[in-house]
Amino acid sequence: MAEGGPVTPVLLLCGPPAVGKSTVGFEVFLRLVRAGTRTAYIDVAQLDFLRSPKRDPRCPNEAPRQPNHELREANLRAIWPGLRDVNTRRLVVSGDVRTYTIPGTTLTVCRLRAGPEQLTERVLARGRGEGAPIQGDELRGRDTAFLHEFARHAVAVAARLDRDRPADLCVDTDGRTVAEVVESVLAVL
Repeated sequence: MAEGGPVTPVLLLCGPPAVGKSTVGFEVFLRLVRAGTRTAYIDVAQLDFLRSPKRDPRCPNEAPRQPNHELREANLRAIWPGLRDVNTRRLVVSGDVRTYTIPGTTLTVCRLRAGPEQLTERVLARGRGEGAPIQGDELRGRDTAFLHEFARHAVAVAARLDRDRPADLCVDTDGRTVAEVVESVLAVL
């Protein structure tokens, strides 16, 4: 039992860039709410928008910002007490592969997987503006060379996760709709 109330289950959806963490996470959140569970959703990528106002005009395709994990975790930990105080019964968090510590919760880590071809196609699709708009999406409108380089990075991250990163569960996303992936995640919860 956590101080001041019950322990709240947290689902962390993680995986390589462009695997579908935000899309799946938000849909899991909506399904839990529709099922009557008081649920909150946080996309940790939204918790560290901090950049210098100066951009080098010679580098229009400047690399995406690197996540500030310490700031993300500090903000997540700052937000949680308010959510807990309004009787949140479940928290869905989408983000990268870092495990965040949130007092008074139990964490289930669900890693989403996609093969190299799927990751590449998803990066290119986001670059073309397809899919749900995500605030701060640094792939939209980028040139093809940048997108292919980013896709290579995403594939490398996926390979490293397959090799090194344990998770409580792993859900393959290749050839599946968002609804099918969400059903697989919810079936385990």
